[in-house]
Parts: sequence; C-alpha cells; structure tokens
Amino acid sequence: MIFSSLKLHNIGLYKGENFLDLYPKDNKNIILFGGKNGAGKTTILESVKLCLYGNTIYGFTKSEYQNFIKKTIHRGENVGSIELEFLYFTESSKEEYKVLRRFDISKKFKEEFILYKNGKILKDIPQEYWQDFISDIIPPGLVNFFFFDGEKIEKLADDLTETEFIEDIKNLIGVSLIDDLYASLGVIEKKYLKEEKLPQSVLLKIEELLEKKEKLEKERSRYFQERAQINQKLHVISKELTKVEKEFYRKGGRLFKDYEQLKAKREFLTEKLNSVKNEIKYLSSHDLPLALGLDLLKELTYYLEAENEYKKCSLKKEVLEEKFEELKKVLGNINIPKEKFKEIQLLFSVSEVPEVDIIHNLPDNISYQIKYIYQNLEESIIPQAKKLFEELEILEEELAQIEIALQSAPKEEILVPYLKRIKELEKEKTELSLHLKDVEKDIKECEEKIKGLDKEISKLKKTISQKHKNKRVIELIHKSQNVLSKFKREFIKRKISILKREILEALSKLERKEEFIVDLEINSETFEITLYGKNREIIPLDRLSAGERQIFAISFLWGLTKTSGKSLPVIIDTPLGRLDSEHRDNLAKNYFPNISHQVILLSTDTEIDKHLYSLMEEHISHTYHLIYDNDCMCTKVEESYFWNQVELTGVRNEV
Repeated sequence: MIFSSLKLHNIGLYKGENFLDLYPKDNKNIILFGGKNGAGKTTILESVKLCLYGNTIYGFTKSEYQNFIKKTIHRGENVGSIELEFLYFTESSKEEYKVLRRFDISKKFKEEFILYKNGKILKDIPQEYWQDFISDIIPPGLVNFFFFDGEKIEKLADDLTETEFIEDIKNLIGVSLIDDLYASLGVIEKKYLKEEKLPQSVLLKIEELLEKKEKLEKERSRYFQERAQINQKLHVISKELTKVEKEFYRKGGRLFKDYEQLKAKREFLTEKLNSVKNEIKYLSSHDLPLALGLDLLKELTYYLEAENEYKKCSLKKEVLEEKFEELKKVLGNINIPKEKFKEIQLLFSVSEVPEVDIIHNLPDNISYQIKYIYQNLEESIIPQAKKLFEELEILEEELAQIEIALQSAPKEEILVPYLKRIKELEKEKTELSLHLKDVEKDIKECEEKIKGLDKEISKLKKTISQKHKNKRVIELIHKSQNVLSKFKREFIKRKISILKREILEALSKLERKEEFIVDLEINSETFEITLYGKNREIIPLDRLSAGERQIFAISFLWGLTKTSGKSLPVIIDTPLGRLDSEHRDNLAKNYFPNISHQVILLSTDTEIDKHLYSLMEEHISHTYHLIYDNDCMCTKVEESYFWNQVELTGVRNEV
C-alpha cells in the first residue's frame, strides 16, 4: 500500500484547502515534514487515522466524538473534510482508493463517509460495510505500530506490559485470527448441539458452565490488567526510590546510616584499648621494666652459670682428690706398676676447671631465679608486650578514623526527609509486592477453575456427541479446536522466535554500545520481555537510560512490523525526543530508510537538523515546511524544509 495524497480542508490549523502529495518519487521512500511545535505536524498523523477509521479508532461516546470533531474543525469554520488517496496492491492488480470524511457542525452534527475505487464510488460492497472493508485492508489494531508519535515511543519504552499493547501485538502477528477461528468453531458446535434437540438439562448445564468460564476469563483478564498496573507502579516506585537513595547517599546518607554502628564500634574499641592498656600497665608494674637491662641481665646469667660451673668442678675435684688419698691408704704397700697407678690417678682427676673469678657467689636458688626472669622476659614478656603495643597502635588508628567519620556525619535534620521518603517508598513497594503475590495467586486460581470447567464441559460434550447423529461433526470440531490450540502455541513460539531475531537485528543497527544487549526472551503467554547482557546476566528495563529504553522500543516496533509481514506506510511524529546524537545518527542512517517503502516523517528543526538531513538526503523524496501564520492564525505549507527551497509539485494552499 502507498498513500498517494492527503487533502485537509479546515482541519486543525489548516484553513481552507491544503493538498499534500505523499507519493514517493525517484525510488526514495522518505517524505519529510518540518514544523516547529504547534505548527500542525500531529494534525497530519491524526487526520490519516480519523479519515480511515472515524470514531472506531477512538471509541468515544456520541457526544464525546462530536465535541472532538468540533475542536478538530478550524476555529471559526463550520465544515471540514479529510481526503486520503492510496494505492492498494494485490498479487494480480493495483487499485486506487480514495477515502473522504466530511464534517458539518453548523446546526446538527453531520458526518459523511464516502469510499471511491478507481475514481468512482464503490458499488461492489454495500455502504454499511465500507468501514469494515477499510478495517480489513488496514486493521485498526496495527495503527499503533505503523502510525505513531514520539510520545507513544516514550510510553512504550517505559511500559512494555500494557494490556492493550499486548493485545495489539497478538493482532499484529496473527494470533487473534486463530482465536476467532476457535470461537467460530464453538458457535458451529453450539448450533449442531441445539439442532439435535439434546436433553435440555445437559444443554443448560453446558450453557451454565460456559457462562461461568466466560466470567472467569473476564476476571482473569482483569487480574492480568491489574498485574500489569502493579508492575508499572512498582517500576515507577523503584525508579523514584533509586533516585531518592542516590540523593540520600550523595548528601552523606551512608555515614548517617552507619552512625549508630560507628558509635557502638567506638565504644567496643575504647573498651578493648583500655583492656590493652591495663595489660601493658600490669606488665610494666612487674618484670617488664627489667627489659631495659636485658643485655646486662643476659650477661649476668651467663656469668652466674660460669660461676656455678666453676663451683661444681672445684667441688668435684676436691671430692675426687680426697677419695684418691683414701684409696692410696687402702692400697698401702701393694706394688702397683707406675703406669697403672697413673691410670687410676687419672680416673680421680678433673680434666678442666674453668678459670672464673668468683664475684657474686650467689646461692643456687637465687641464680635460678635470675635465669628464669631472663628467660621469661625474652620468651614471653617482651613478645607479649610487643604484641600489645602493636595492638595499641592499631586500635588508636582505628579509633581516630572512627572519630573522623563520626565528625563527618551530616546533620540529622538534613537527611530525615530523605529517610522518611525512602521508608514510605519501601513500604509502598512491599505492599505492592504483596498485592502482586495475591493477584498472581488469583490468576492461578482462575486458571485452575477454567481448566476444571474445560474438563467438565469437554466431558459433557463428549457424552452428547456419542449419543447423536452429529457425533462425527462435533468430534471433528473438538479435534479441530485441539489442533488449533496446539497450532496456536507453536505459532506463537515461531512468531516470537522470528520477533526476537528481528528485534536483536534492529538493536545491532541502532544501539551504539556493542554487545550491550546480546539476547532477550519473550514469554509466549504474557509477552513479558527479559533482556540479557554479555555474561547472560539479566538487564532490568529500568536500568537502561531513557534514550536506551527508547531505542529498544523503536527496535521492538521495527521487529514487530517486519514479523507481521504487512507492507504498510509508516508515519512517525517527532521520534527523537530523548536520544543522544549517536543514537539519532543511527536512526537517520539505518532506521528511517529501511522501516518501510513509504515513511512520512514529521519533525522539528532540532530533531532532523542539517546534519541528520544530510545523512538521510539520498532517501528523501521531497520535503514540506509547515509555517504558522499569526495573521490568519493558521498553518501554511511551503515546498521546502527549514533551510532550503525545493521545487515540488502537488502542494497547494487555498485559504
């Protein structure tokens, strides 16, 4: 499909007739609109949707829709219209369609909807089905993926679990068609069951069970929505909590939180320090002072040992000499050879007596005490004292550091508001987490009940189908429904696999950080997304920056459009809000030229600036400049962009 042209007559800021040629030229796919804020860019996007779908895209009440149209008509005018021409291609033909939606608010509200085919009012389809025909060509559920604005991208970037969005995804990848077919088979089955005049009680029972199932499914759907809302609230609270905690710690919150612990540690260290000092005092009041003369004490010990050895040797010599004299008397006149006598005499002699001057001549017990004091000092008291002094130094250093930390702790009145807010947020988070658990429990209970009802319904239907002539048809319906259920599961898995591949490919083209997100998983039931980094660690979505989330959302949309297989034009309004220059460059080079065969970009001068324009220039078919005129209080369209004039055809302002 290709949009050929759009004609706005008294719509929004567009006074009179404004004709815009949208057909891409020279194999270039981008049509670029430039306009400052308030110049009417969004009106172009909304006009396309309004022209195609009317109130079906908004779901307003009658009075709400009328008020909406009154605000849409240019100020001071009573009539307005939107006319959209497009080409629709099939395998064998190319058809030209024109959709005209005209409004009159002069007296009673009137809306006229006309559909043309190849220049003539469409006759092949009754008028009451024209809207259905348009919706079949471009399903309304796909609008959010092909016609969107920067605000939609930002909303999507912040919450990918929105129930409505998930339903749109199912429509886009074709799951809704399978559900419709399943439901249609159920209707046919119901018809056959009624035709067979089955026992009323059984039919009523089935009807009752189906009603219960329907209620439970609605209840489950509400719980799904509630779960998504809780997750969104938790996401918002977590973001605020992170922000408040950062500010709290930036102002010295960690020291403040550790203040009581630091005081307790100071008290503990002070007690320990006093204990060490007491031990040192005890040692100092006993033997430790002797360590000052340790070398003298050592020398004294050696000298006392030498004196002791001398006394022992002298005593031994004296005793042996006395014994030898006694032996000589005993031997008397026995004639003993001189040599033998010398040997005997040698046995009673002391080989060496140390030469020592007896100075101290202390008793043995006193000498032993002095030796013990020396050994105790060297082996026990001095090492113990050294250890105590080292410990004393460490404790004093630790205490000094704690005192500095305590003095550096911020004043309580500065941080109390942050602590209060953190407490409130943590309480809210806890309550929501508990609520989430309850909702998860409710969902599980609903699913178990639905499963039980399905079992009971299946049993009743089986009993019925076995008793009547339409048994074969009903069996085929059951088999078909079972096959559809299996097919749906496999179909979703396959589509999710394709979607995952397309998203990752889009990310590789748009994300400036290489291998930042290397993989992702999409839950086949809830469509919840889990992102993975290099080492397979989970990356929470709220850990991404605002720009990174937006790039991921754009990659997600790109992946969806490619997965859907739909060949539709894409309209994007102000898409670059929260992106840095590198991400903008990636979008200009890789996204806009490749997202579709026809891309209508609505931009401010700060979004698509000269630099980005130059990156896309080879893909730009033509450009428009939307300029608000204060004199007529309306927007005028020029054949140009913000800084250049371009010769174009097909632009017409008639005021």
